[in-house]
Amino acid sequence: MFQLKIHPRETALFFLAFVILLAVLHSIAQAVLFYTGNQDLTYITGYVDLDIEKNIPSFYSGFALFFSSLLFFVFPH
Repeated sequence: MFQLKIHPRETALFFLAFVILLAVLHSIAQAVLFYTGNQDLTYITGYVDLDIEKNIPSFYSGFALFFSSLLFFVFPH
């Protein structure tokens, strides 16, 4: 029989670390854009901007929801 072992602490720490990483990247990108005033960086900062869609934070959010629904499907009780 197949056994799937998921450790809640490690899983939660992974997701927390990824959220912190995204927040730090967003802050750095916005600070560089603000202090340099270089509008060419707008395209690059769009990848980690937490205020727009179709970027890395949006993908993470969708993945987290999918992973949660998968866990509810696999572990029904």
